[in-house]
Amino acid sequence: MVLQLQLWQLPLLMCLAGLLLSDICRGEHLVQIQKGPLYRVKGYPMSISCNVSGYSGQADQGFAFSVYKPDYPQKEIRMISTFDPDYAYRVYRQRVTENSIEIKRLSKTSVILHLKLLQADDAGEFECYTPNIYDTYEGTYNGKTILNVIEDTLKVSFSSLASYSISEGESLQLECEVSSQTMQHTHLSVTWYLRGNTETLPIIALDRDLSVRPGAAFEKQYHSGLISIEKVEDTTYRLKMSQVKQSARGEIYCQAEEWIQDPDRSWIRIAYKNTTGSYVEIKALEVGEVGSLIPAIDVSETVQEGEKVVIRCSVQAQNLLQRFFSITWLRNDMEIAHIGPSGVLTVANDYKQRENKGELRAAKISGNAYILTIRPVRAEDQGQYQCKATQEERAETGEFTKGQSQLSSEKTVHIKAKESGLAVVMAEKLINMTEGKTLQLTCSVSKASGPLSVSWQHKKSTSSSFRDVISLNHEGVMVRGTGAQYQDRIVRTFRSTATNFTLEISGAVLSDSGEYKCTVSEWNMDSSGSINSQSALVSVESIESSLKVSLRSRDTNVTENSLITMICIVKGPKVPLDVHWKFKSKYVDPQKDIICMLRNGAISCGREQKDYQLEVEVQDSITVFYLRILKASRKQQGSYQCQITAYQENVQKAQKPSNELAVSVHVPVSKLSLSISPKAHLVIPIKSNAKIDCLVNKAVSNSSRFAVTWIFDAQTLVKMDSEGVVTLGPAVNKEMNQRINMQMIERRTFQLAIQEVRSTDRGQYKCLVEEWIQDPDGIWYSLHPQSHQTMDLVVNEQASDFSLNKSDAQLVVTEGQQVDLSCFLHTNGLDSTFRYSLIWLFERQDQNAPTVPLLTYSNDGRLQFLTDDPKLQHRLFFSRPTVSNFRLSILNSISSDTGRYRCQVDQYQLDCKGKWEFKAGDKSGFTNVNVHLIENKLQVKKASHSLNVTDHHAGFTVECEISSWSSDKSHYEVTWTKTQEDGQPTTIFTARRDGTLSDAVTDRNLLYSRPYANLYRLTLPDAEPSDNGWYQCQVVEWLQTDTWREVAKDKSGELSVHVHVEAASGESKQDCSSGMILGILTPLLCILLLVIVLLLLMVQKTKSASRKQKDCLWAENNPLKPVPEPTAGEGEST
Repeated sequence: MVLQLQLWQLPLLMCLAGLLLSDICRGEHLVQIQKGPLYRVKGYPMSISCNVSGYSGQADQGFAFSVYKPDYPQKEIRMISTFDPDYAYRVYRQRVTENSIEIKRLSKTSVILHLKLLQADDAGEFECYTPNIYDTYEGTYNGKTILNVIEDTLKVSFSSLASYSISEGESLQLECEVSSQTMQHTHLSVTWYLRGNTETLPIIALDRDLSVRPGAAFEKQYHSGLISIEKVEDTTYRLKMSQVKQSARGEIYCQAEEWIQDPDRSWIRIAYKNTTGSYVEIKALEVGEVGSLIPAIDVSETVQEGEKVVIRCSVQAQNLLQRFFSITWLRNDMEIAHIGPSGVLTVANDYKQRENKGELRAAKISGNAYILTIRPVRAEDQGQYQCKATQEERAETGEFTKGQSQLSSEKTVHIKAKESGLAVVMAEKLINMTEGKTLQLTCSVSKASGPLSVSWQHKKSTSSSFRDVISLNHEGVMVRGTGAQYQDRIVRTFRSTATNFTLEISGAVLSDSGEYKCTVSEWNMDSSGSINSQSALVSVESIESSLKVSLRSRDTNVTENSLITMICIVKGPKVPLDVHWKFKSKYVDPQKDIICMLRNGAISCGREQKDYQLEVEVQDSITVFYLRILKASRKQQGSYQCQITAYQENVQKAQKPSNELAVSVHVPVSKLSLSISPKAHLVIPIKSNAKIDCLVNKAVSNSSRFAVTWIFDAQTLVKMDSEGVVTLGPAVNKEMNQRINMQMIERRTFQLAIQEVRSTDRGQYKCLVEEWIQDPDGIWYSLHPQSHQTMDLVVNEQASDFSLNKSDAQLVVTEGQQVDLSCFLHTNGLDSTFRYSLIWLFERQDQNAPTVPLLTYSNDGRLQFLTDDPKLQHRLFFSRPTVSNFRLSILNSISSDTGRYRCQVDQYQLDCKGKWEFKAGDKSGFTNVNVHLIENKLQVKKASHSLNVTDHHAGFTVECEISSWSSDKSHYEVTWTKTQEDGQPTTIFTARRDGTLSDAVTDRNLLYSRPYANLYRLTLPDAEPSDNGWYQCQVVEWLQTDTWREVAKDKSGELSVHVHVEAASGESKQDCSSGMILGILTPLLCILLLVIVLLLLMVQKTKSASRKQKDCLWAENNPLKPVPEPTAGEGEST
């Protein structure tokens, strides 16, 4: 049997393994697109990756990309695919044809969508779709991500000279300005490049994380400290190169890159720009004899502010007249001015404006003397001054080549402030403003006697130095500074009044914060006189940080159909605003836009705009947005939020959500007030008509509807729903149906009419009313709590001797037994002219359960079952064993029969017209029936023993004996199991409760018998060694009432069976050999014995023949001889 199970299971296991391997090979199809939202800059390339897992096809997986624009989020716009050349819609077809949009395949299941030039209209929700090549769908076949296209706000400029000519070994310092005004959180990186004759090499970079990274060709110089990069201010990046070599010759420029971090935590470059460069000429240094070149410096160490300072440089050298020199003046190691060998003056950028004003001059006054004049001198001119002399070699072509350089000693110049009557006052010392506004500073001057010039300077922090913004000289000429941060912006200074100088900078940015200094100089005929200055602090706050949004309402807990007003208060700069009203339902997780008002006044978002009303109010310092919900419903219960988006010149600058505001919408509380007429009780004679009115005095709404139910003695008589449909209760029989009626006689008056009142109609009547109202969506629902009023009906009866037994009875039965319920009539004498009709009623144990009519017996002898339960109906039996006893029997009782039973009887008599007339009626007392479940008494014999089987043919028998049972009506299901050494029991035979047998052993026939009602036997003939094991039987006891129910279950003890095996193989061989010998010898012996017998017969035959020849049997030839008489002794011996 075990071998057969393995053989039929083997193909099934192989099939299941194949299916499992198929699933493993194929897997679940899953499309993964680059996680969004993504932010990319217009005008730059953009890529989105998409890959598939769980794909097992031979060919490459197909991919297609589509986009859903924000204006039409439901409309798919096809862009490009790998399997259809005509896939793109017209808006993208030309760009796909020109390969401006393409798909680059990385592998069979991975691609990248590449847009070479991103446009503003490309923003939207991108979808990556993969067609299915299988017959079934398992997994997901598309993925979506959001792409936002932002403006390019990256600005770069080069703030150093266009060219430099220095000697090898000297220092070089270059600067560039880099800034970005995007509202996204981005990082900037700056790299300095050297463009030579053949290649462009990176010199050094300041990465987005502010780490310094030298180029490969300059790494050794960086580690030696000869090359560095530093961020001086918010926008200034400075390159310093010391001891420059010939290899640094060429054009040096800087490149700025803007980076953003995607949701997958990877950094992506979204914008990049190069500045113009400075061409650097590096000349080889020719070192002369020691002491051949000695520069010297001469300057006054203390100078009054506003006066003149002269810095004299002289050179001592041999053959001075035949040699050429260039002189450089330095302050604090920074170059001020330079006179070349040909006498050309070059001024550093920071002093160009002063040179243009005539405040700085330099000249060669003799063969070995040079002077630098600064007038008027300022406080910032204080510092350490040096001269550097460089020998110049003149070629035949007239070009000069730099040679040996020497520095002079240092001289410290102190600038002493000059006392003057000129007074300068800043109108405002501290200015707080918002970005985008016009920065305006006013400098007031008093006690001036001559022409005035004004210079505006700015420094971003206390550690940085002042930089020129703009100046207005005494002749009215305006000169702007060279800083990159003022490009594309209006910067001007003017004299608004005779004593006021005003600075205006349009479109203030965050980097405009800092200290501004107004320096006013008073001029006489040939030079400036008094100089005075004042400073003011300016703080430019971003729109995002100054924007404050809050949401409030007084209507956060309202009833349905109420008005809800929510107020979104926005504090901040006066800029165009979008407001998005968001809602998160109490029953749905995701938040959604319900209605939006754009900055141009347009209304968008949401499909249910008719439910809302918007209003905006602009005040002095705040903007208020109102959202009104005209008729609140429960689906609008949840949390609300307003999101404000601020713009400046159509560029999004900030986006801020308000606090969440929870709104609760609840149903109204019922205000039902009822009255009943007549109020206390109604006394009415029997057979007359009764009318009871139920009036609704007060309700929640004038449009309310009402569901009314009339209840009599805890039984529903009749009810009218909110639609006006009238239905009778389950306890109303056919006779009562003809006598009871309910109608709405007015809008709020409901009348119960009872025709021909009988004595059984007396009792308490309850009017139960439920109010229904309509929500804003037109759906009707009921309000709680319900309200009710009661009234007692008293029936005056005629004298009658008819009555029922009113006493209550208790009846306890066991499950399966028959329940007999009697309804006895008490009369002084039963008149044959009377007939009776009755109804049996049943109330379950649950007090809330309604009264159930079981059956009716009419006065004409008709019997009708009223229960809807067909199983219960089959168990009901009605009889009338005596004239005064109406009996109801319940067969095969079950636990659900537990409850209270009563009967209601009506008496009829034939009138003179031949019709049965109602005479009297009554109700019996209650019979409380309690049905107990049968107790589990099932026990199977538990004795365990062992059995050694020697008679293989006879086999062995496993008995199952039931020692006790729960009920005599029980049926049993017996199952025999076998357990071997593996410990898993196996079913071998089952005798079910319906008498059917199930044999799990297929190689032989098992013998089943039931000699007694409580004894079951199973015989296994022809025992085999494979029958060894432990045998056990399980008995399940079943009882049939309305259905079959399992009562109990028990198991027997175990029978250990051991089947003995025949003699060993060695003895068998010996017996076999002996048998063979016997088998050979026995025939030989038989043949030999036969031969001996034949020989003896032949000899005997020969003797007989010879005797016949000598003797003759004829008497005449052989006369008889007398026999002598024997003696006594001879006879005994014989």
